[in-house]
Amino acid sequence: MPRVLVVGAGLSGLVCARALQHKGMDVRLFEASDGVGGRVRTDTVDGYTLDRGFQVLLQAYPSVEKELNVSSLSVCNWDPGAILLASGRQFVLADPRRLPQLALASAACPLFTMTDKIRVVQMTRRLLAMDDHAISAMPDETMGDYLRRWGFSAAFVDMFIRPFFGGIFLECELETSVRMFAFVWKMLAKRGTCIPQMGMGAIAQQLASHLQPDTVTLKSVVRGLVRSGERVTGVSVGGGVVPADIVVLATPFDITAQLLGIEIAMKWRKSTALYYSLPKPLYSHRLIALLTDKQRLVNNIAMITNVAPAYAPVGKHLLCCSISGDSDLPDDALDAAVRREIRAAFTLSTTDDWQLLKVYRIANAQFEQRPGVWMHVERFRQGEPGVIIAGEAAVSSSIEGALASGMSAAETVLKSFT
Repeated sequence: MPRVLVVGAGLSGLVCARALQHKGMDVRLFEASDGVGGRVRTDTVDGYTLDRGFQVLLQAYPSVEKELNVSSLSVCNWDPGAILLASGRQFVLADPRRLPQLALASAACPLFTMTDKIRVVQMTRRLLAMDDHAISAMPDETMGDYLRRWGFSAAFVDMFIRPFFGGIFLECELETSVRMFAFVWKMLAKRGTCIPQMGMGAIAQQLASHLQPDTVTLKSVVRGLVRSGERVTGVSVGGGVVPADIVVLATPFDITAQLLGIEIAMKWRKSTALYYSLPKPLYSHRLIALLTDKQRLVNNIAMITNVAPAYAPVGKHLLCCSISGDSDLPDDALDAAVRREIRAAFTLSTTDDWQLLKVYRIANAQFEQRPGVWMHVERFRQGEPGVIIAGEAAVSSSIEGALASGMSAAETVLKSFT
């Protein structure tokens, strides 16, 4: 029976290992950290469920339907849209197709012109009519250039696009490839976003639950690839060598490049999340809220328990404040700065009754997906004899990319033995 070693127990590695075991292969999975899931993990702190950074699951992702049993995750749905915080006031901008009760409020939003709103409808229709292949073949320009060609006003771009998609792509300069922007816009337009009742980490736990016992070895750092001639024949781990017929690298792009001994011109984007316990909700909608001030520190906030009450103990409420990038401020000063912005945005007199639960500073939150990144992605896919590349760096920096690359790697492995 062929032996396959999978390096990395993120979503990609888990999907790959599950698919290969289902076909009867001998699979071992090595993970450097103390748990499965990669960056999609969840912690429990004082009875609160804290995802490692604010994350959501886009239910329209093609691989979600293929690889996950969404119903068994007991997902809680966010409403499609956002609250815009401007000049001490709150304005709602929602998808009127799925939230007709907010259609009038959205149409009356004074921050944007009616032309902007008409163009949103037109762009949405155009992207929904494109299949995923057509989107991936779009001219590889920045999303900012694409939106400018549509003629959106500066106010719409600055007050909605930058903070909303800044929370998705972790950059507010609109430098992300239009291919990623168009794909995500289409996914959001098709179906909503959600979070599992037990946290985003439940996704990885579901995948891992289908693996045979003792498949995963945690706290096992793969130090290098073992080669015989020009072919990889195993890995170096734990002071020894583990032989394999095929090695699947489902690791972050920089670890993959290091193991392959190549240099790659890709960079990480950072994110920061602060979680607070509140005695009462900051707002009532099941929407994220966007800070629209150009000098803002906080990009968006999410009243998690409006959507998933189980994230907090009974009678308590959980708020996540997200920052695209990192801050030089220490945690206490960062906490104070975030509170000041929220007080100003919601015209609050005090936040003294808030409890800071945890600050997450995520250095490797997502790789930059500027125009041209797909050349590097294609280089990763090539691998070398005895090695198959999985991980989001083989597709895109997203949950979809991780799930799709894991299944693609498994299919490549299976073909190599037929």
